[in-house]
Amino acid sequence: MKKFFSVLIFVFLISTAVYAQNEVRTTDICAYINNYPISTYNLNNQTAVYASALKNYGFNVEWNANERRVDITLSDKQISGTDDAVYRFDKSDAGKVVSAASDTDIVTYVNGKKTESFNINGYTVIYVSALKELASVAWDGEKRVANITIPSKNMKDFEFVPYKYDFEIEVPMLENTVDVKRIGAEKCDDGMIYKYDGEKIYLEQVAKYITLMKNNGFICLDDPSVPEDEVAFKKGAHSVVLYLDGSVLCLKLS
Repeated sequence: MKKFFSVLIFVFLISTAVYAQNEVRTTDICAYINNYPISTYNLNNQTAVYASALKNYGFNVEWNANERRVDITLSDKQISGTDDAVYRFDKSDAGKVVSAASDTDIVTYVNGKKTESFNINGYTVIYVSALKELASVAWDGEKRVANITIPSKNMKDFEFVPYKYDFEIEVPMLENTVDVKRIGAEKCDDGMIYKYDGEKIYLEQVAKYITLMKNNGFICLDDPSVPEDEVAFKKGAHSVVLYLDGSVLCLKLS
C-alpha cells in the first residue's frame, strides 16, 4: 500500500456541567457561517470563536491600537472559509480543559455594539451569540451545530464536520477527509487502533488525509523499514500508521 499511496502523495451549548470561570474547553459543537465550518471552543458554557478567524467569513475585523479596540463589521467580500483543519471533538473528549481565557482591556464592538470579549494566548475571542448583531444565529440540537447566516453572502452546501480528533495525542481522524464508517476502536500495548471499512476508501481520499496530516505538523515517512502496505507519520514523540488488515483500514496511534 505504500507504493499505492505514494502515487498521490456559542452560543447554545447544552450542558449540565458546572465549569470554572474562563476555562477554555473542547467541544463537540461546531459552528457554521453560511455552511462554512469555523473552529470553536467552549468558553463559560458558550460557543466562542477567535475574532481574527472571522476575516475569512465575510467580516471585517479592525484593530485600533491607540484605543485598544476591535471593531467587527460586515465586509464587502464573500466568504472563503479556511483550509485549516476545523476541529470538533467526540463527546467522550468534549469538556476537557485546553487553556484558560483571561479578561482583557481590549474593547470589542460588533456592528457598533459593545460585546464581551476575552484573551486567549494573545488573541481576542468572542461568543458566537454576539454575531446576532450582523447575522442570524440558530442552534441545531440534532447536528449539534451553531448556524450563523449572513443573507447577503455566498452560501455553500452543508457538509457535516464529523468528530475527528484524537485528543490524547492530537491526531486528526480519518473522518476529516473520508466519508467512511468507523467500525471499531481498541487499545493496544502502545496506543490506540481505529478501524474503518477499507472497501470504501479511495486514493483521492487518502491523499487528502496525507495532506491534512502534513498541515497538522506530521511528517510522512519514506522509510525503508516501513512495510509496503503501510503509510507512516511522525510528529515529535508520536507516530501514526495507516495500514490495511484484510478489508479493514486501520489507523494506529502511538
